[in-house]
Amino acid sequence: MKNQPQPAFYSVREVCQVLGIGRTTLHRLIEGGQFVPKVSLSARRVAFSVPAVQTWIETRGAA
Repeated sequence: MKNQPQPAFYSVREVCQVLGIGRTTLHRLIEGGQFVPKVSLSARRVAFSVPAVQTWIETRGAA
């Protein structure tokens, strides 16, 4: 079996699934400056860096 390359970005939906939270909670974290910065992929699409999200998760787990 070949190793699949890891994605560079998570979509909003993927972040919500990984964290087990809803979109509203995610937006509250973003607006409150408590989550990683979003990256604009186009005028209507944003994403989040996979390594940044993973680091955020690790940091939150240690708190």
